[in-house]
Amino acid sequence: MIMDGSKKQNLGDFARKLRDARCQKKQIEPHSPWMNLCEGGIRELKRGLTRKMLKRNDPKKLWDHCLELESYICSATTLSRLDLDNKTPEAKMHGMSADICDICEFEFYDWVMFNDSQATFPETKFHVGRWLGPAVDVGHVPTYKILRSNGQIIPRSTIRHLTLEEV
Repeated sequence: MIMDGSKKQNLGDFARKLRDARCQKKQIEPHSPWMNLCEGGIRELKRGLTRKMLKRNDPKKLWDHCLELESYICSATTLSRLDLDNKTPEAKMHGMSADICDICEFEFYDWVMFNDSQATFPETKFHVGRWLGPAVDVGHVPTYKILRSNGQIIPRSTIRHLTLEEV
C-alpha cells in the first residue's frame, strides 16, 4: 500500500487492518502527489465529473452518482499507461474485457421512461425519470439507478429513451 502519510492512514483502524492483512506500507515524500500513481487517476475522475456536470448544468447534489459513473467509464477505457499493456484496467484485473452495455446507451442525467410496476390500472406503468448510471449488485444486468420525480432513487432494468412525442 503506497500512502501519502496522513494520520488516518498511519494510525488507528486503517493501520491495524494493514498489519492484520500483512500488507506492506510505503510512504511517499510529503507534499508530492505526483509520486502516487492514484493521484493522476483521481485528477482525471474529477475532470470527467466536472465536464459531465457542467455540460447540462446537472444538480450538484448528484455529484456522487456522476463520479461513480465516471469511475466505471474509466475502468472500461484503455489508458496509455505502460503497466496496463494497452488493456483496460478491468481487463488487466480480470483477464477479460469489461461489458460496457450498461454505461454506453445513456448519458448521465438523461430523461428516460421507466417501468413502475407499482402503478395500478388505469394508471400507466411507464413514468419519466432521470438516468444516473448502472445499479451495481441489484437485480440482473443491466439494472440502472433512476431518479424519480419525487427525488427517490430506484433501481430499474426496464427503461427506454423518450420518443419525440414524449419530449
